[in-house]
Amino acid sequence: MRVFKCPSCGHRMRLRGYRCTRCYAEKPIMMTVAPYKLLIFLGLLVLSGTMLIDVLSHIAHHG
Repeated sequence: MRVFKCPSCGHRMRLRGYRCTRCYAEKPIMMTVAPYKLLIFLGLLVLSGTMLIDVLSHIAHHG
């Protein structure tokens, strides 16, 4: 699936890789997979933190 266009040549690009395969221009960071991996990691971190707080408060209230 090609979701982005190269800002230099207009070639349609996939998420993987750090360069356009037609003109070899470097991709902007938002056109790579890295920020999406970071977003998923942070979401899982927040979710697990929320679950931990819920469990600890349940233990504190019910002994």
